[in-house]
Amino acid sequence: MGHLVREYDWSTTSIGSIDTWPQSLRTTLSIILNSKFPMFLFWGKDLLCFYNDAYRPSLGNNGKHPYALGKPAETVWPEIWEIIKPLIDQVLSGGEATWSEDQLIPIYRNGKIEDVYWTFSYSPVVDESGSPAGVFVTCTETTEKVTYLKYIEENKNKLQDAIARKKIEESEEQLRIALEGGELGTYDFYPQTGKLIWSAKSKELFGLPPDAEVNYKTYITGFHPDDKDRAEAVAQKAMQPENGGLYENEYRTIGINDGKLRWLRSKGKVSFNNEGNPIRFSGVFQDITRQKDILASLQIQSLVLQRMDEGVSISDENGCIVHTNPAEDKMFGYEASELIGRDVTVQNAYPPEENEKIVASVINKLKTEGFWSGEWHNRKKNGDRFYTYSYITSILVDGKTMFVCVQRDITEEKKREEALKAAKEQLELTFRNIPSGIYHFDKEGKIIYLNERGAILLGYASVEKVLEEKDVSQLKKKLDEAFEVLNEWGKPLQLMSTPRQLHLKPVSLQKLFPNLLNVKPGSLFGSYLFHHPFMMIRVNSLWYLLLLPI
Repeated sequence: MGHLVREYDWSTTSIGSIDTWPQSLRTTLSIILNSKFPMFLFWGKDLLCFYNDAYRPSLGNNGKHPYALGKPAETVWPEIWEIIKPLIDQVLSGGEATWSEDQLIPIYRNGKIEDVYWTFSYSPVVDESGSPAGVFVTCTETTEKVTYLKYIEENKNKLQDAIARKKIEESEEQLRIALEGGELGTYDFYPQTGKLIWSAKSKELFGLPPDAEVNYKTYITGFHPDDKDRAEAVAQKAMQPENGGLYENEYRTIGINDGKLRWLRSKGKVSFNNEGNPIRFSGVFQDITRQKDILASLQIQSLVLQRMDEGVSISDENGCIVHTNPAEDKMFGYEASELIGRDVTVQNAYPPEENEKIVASVINKLKTEGFWSGEWHNRKKNGDRFYTYSYITSILVDGKTMFVCVQRDITEEKKREEALKAAKEQLELTFRNIPSGIYHFDKEGKIIYLNERGAILLGYASVEKVLEEKDVSQLKKKLDEAFEVLNEWGKPLQLMSTPRQLHLKPVSLQKLFPNLLNVKPGSLFGSYLFHHPFMMIRVNSLWYLLLLPI
């Protein structure tokens, strides 16, 4: 069916060619076409028809396939339009999803109108605007099951005869084979004797081998602990004659041997004797785990996208936006879905010639590596400019390349960084122009910073020459001697955590360190330092030395 969908000329229909389809339609079709369970979809104002390979047998050997694909529902199903139209209208108008069990809906197939029974559900498919745009149909043809149950009902008096019972059991076996071919497990429970008969498929759904012995306790043991009480209560209620004997329930099981978690849908009917006591409880199990997983996954994905603080947009390989989340719309100042259908460049703030180069570079990396991240200059709807840090990933959807972009607004961060950079540049400019020598070093004697004046006072032509100096042993020695004195003398100059007035005064290096007079001219301190008054300030573990002009 996937091939037929791709080859169909959709440009002649109300939904247009495939490349214009919304993401909601693409995602829904991907689920349907890859499912082994019969599924059908009505989409758009004309309710155009889609279905998967698992549904094709229900159309008959000489029926509506492939004619039904892409045709309006009313054209395809004229014989049952009065039955299904109210259900479709209910779903599209925002009403609840529908559920119908074993409903007779005659359809045209195999060259004639046939009585066909269905168990089916109609559910809404929401598009990008949040409104129902289609009807998702899951269905199982139950004609054989209904025929079998009618047969049992019509022949219930004969079931008391042993010979008739054997014939029914043979018919049941044939029915079980047919049902298991449709991934359904069968069960028969006889409350008066406690006998329970499960098909091989039913045993598999409860994590048991085909030859396992089963009884009612086995059935109860297989329930998920959180569903056990409710599931057993529903079964017991069905065995009360005043409730009509009909049974339907959905619950989780944990495989008795394999420990596997499954979701099952069970439907059945209870037969009563003349005294109103249940004598037989028969029905089918259906594994709906995948359907539940798909539904949960879609719900989680939708919820995550809707609640993310980061903006998320999805675009096709041509740059056309097909989806945005609320955070993306808010970040760029657009209403919900207003960006859908527009080119991604409407969000860019780069000049045209620069924008073309940047976009080409990003797309090239996405094609070669599948991922790109970096800063992006953006434009809001009102023209305001701002910056984001973006992560763009390339993905494949139905064989076509899509780009998912997640971005975070970093405008304020960049403003703070620019302000810090400007302050640092201003401080460095001040230090460069101050007439005194400024030094910043640690206790190990390593110079962290000095200005040009400081380099000159040390006898070097430039800051770079000082930093290139390898032999700093004399400098370290003199610094060690200075620290011995400053350990006591410098305490009043330590900066405290609470604001306080700091009184500093020039001190003659010659008076503070008399032994510096012995330094030979030309050494690190040499004739450059001991004639200069200076200040030393300690901030935590670091000392600052300020040489002042004489």
